[in-house]
Amino acid sequence: AMWNATWRAPYDALRSLEPERTIVLGSNWFNAYRTFPALEIPEDPNLILTFHYYEPMFITHYTARWWRGGSYSGPIRYPGRPIPESQHIALERLKADGDEEQNREFSAGVMKADMMIPFRVARERALPLYCGEFGCYENTPEDIREAWYRDIIAVFDELGIAWANRDYRGSFGLLKEGRETPVLEWLLGAAGV
Repeated sequence: AMWNATWRAPYDALRSLEPERTIVLGSNWFNAYRTFPALEIPEDPNLILTFHYYEPMFITHYTARWWRGGSYSGPIRYPGRPIPESQHIALERLKADGDEEQNREFSAGVMKADMMIPFRVARERALPLYCGEFGCYENTPEDIREAWYRDIIAVFDELGIAWANRDYRGSFGLLKEGRETPVLEWLLGAAGV
């Protein structure tokens, strides 16, 4: 409710000055896909709806210290449960912290089910949908990054969702030390570039 009240003022100001301008509107909690059903969308054909996607965090934010699970540096896998059953101590900590959701089974099918939340909202409103941020942190093992990227791009393509990677040269980048990573090479090839 607070987010809906917050975005309304700048939206109304922009619309009063520029009624035809395209505005990108996203949900609360960092444009989370989960919170899309609570987003109050005005009747406006000049909107693009946006969301971010970083699931599962143990893959996309592997060892990133700014989130609670970033202290985990053991083995990870994708697809499947990111933290293997052999990592008992880490799994016990997840349970104690109430973060078991972050270690659910993950695959392209799960990504698609998650993205169907904003997709349905956009389809009901006949508005375009854009994933304005996604990616994997630089410490994610390259083979896992590539598998995750292949699946997420396939889901975007299947659902017709426009997208932008979080960054291209930073800690979520696809360029490293002036060279393309295998993920960027694959993305360019998949796009026919």
